[in-house]
Amino acid sequence: MITYNIFSIKKEIYIIYKNNPKSLYKTLYNLNNLNKSDLNLGLSIYNEICNIINKQKITKYINLLPITRNVKNKYLINKNVIIINPSKITLKYKEINEDIIYTLNNYNKYLFACDFKNNKYYWLNEI
Repeated sequence: MITYNIFSIKKEIYIIYKNNPKSLYKTLYNLNNLNKSDLNLGLSIYNEICNIINKQKITKYINLLPITRNVKNKYLINKNVIIINPSKITLKYKEINEDIIYTLNNYNKYLFACDFKNNKYYWLNEI
């Protein structure tokens, strides 16, 4: 199963990194792998780059999809799992569901997806 961490990027950061996503990926990768002793610095950098995920807003969009199961912040949609946290959305899948990508793009057009395990990244709005 492939796991993408999806971050809601601030518009001004999106404008800067739209054509240079590798640099943004490296920053988010480093934030994701911070030591606990550097957590305060990491949180400060995160807040400069990312927006907090609006759980209520995104839930309204996700509820329009054919949800198989919903437990708190975890949704099962056609063998795809979406986990909503304030810092990121985690999408786990074997085969990508276009409806999920469309729904996430409707929620926010500045979403950046990172597969830290396989060093892959992309802007969701470019799919």
